Order: sequence, then structure tokens, then C-alpha cells
Amino acid sequence: MKKLLSVTLVCTLMALLLMTTAVMAQAPDTIYFSKTVSIQVDGKNASQATVGTNVFSAEITNPAKNDVSVTLYAVTYSVENGIKKMTDLDMVTKSVPAGKAADFAATLEITEAADEIKFFAFCDNNLEPITASIGVEFFGTEENNVTVYKINHFE
Repeated sequence: MKKLLSVTLVCTLMALLLMTTAVMAQAPDTIYFSKTVSIQVDGKNASQATVGTNVFSAEITNPAKNDVSVTLYAVTYSVENGIKKMTDLDMVTKSVPAGKAADFAATLEITEAADEIKFFAFCDNNLEPITASIGVEFFGTEENNVTVYKINHFE
């Protein structure tokens, strides 16, 4: 009985080790925000975007073995009768070298007319979002699948 318990315990630990190794093997190429995104409004640190000159700053790290192009977006929208219209956009594109980090800053002049303010980044090499996804929805079949990302943003 003790030998069976020992064998079961060893097998369970080996399975956990293999699953952990498989998960860790995926992580090294994931591009990520290496510092919390900061916002300055009219030159002062702020916890959210408001009316005035807003500067969204971020540091993005590329742990992959190849350089990648990243575009950071800051966007304002007005919404009237359920129709969303972009009112301002600042996008910054940079190459982030392999194993390095790069600083990004996007500036928006936000007015009272801005109903929505969004901030997000994409890896241009594969058009995947760099910001953490709120969720991912899948449509279609296994052979013909489309992925839709819901992106975090500031409002």
C-alpha cells in the first residue's frame, strides 16, 4: 500500500512538473508592459485621463529572440445616438529590440466632447494585443476560427 502511494505521488509530481514546464515554455516570447501605464494631465500625474493635455506613458519589454514592431494607440471618441466617432488619435510605432525594453508616450488633447478614451498597444508583427485581454472570444469551427480580443482601456 505504501509503495502504491509513493508511486502515485511520484507520478502526480512528474505530471505537475511537465505541465509547469509546458506553461513556462510559452511565456518567454510574450511581449508585455514592464511598468504600469502612467498618465499625466497638464504636466501632473493623474489616475485617469481627463480634460486637458494627456500623456500616456508605458514601457514595453520584448523578451523574444527577434526585434518586433509595436504600435501604441491613445484614442478619443464621441458617441451620438449610439454612433461612435473617433475625435483624436495619437499612435506611436517603435521597434523593440530582442531582449530589450522601449519607452512609449502618446499625447491627446482631451476636450469635453470626448465620451470615450481608449489606450492600447499591438505587436505589429502578428497584430496581437500587448495589453492584457479582458477576454477572448472564438467564432467558427476548429478549422476556420476567428479570434476577437476585448482590450483593456482607460475611460
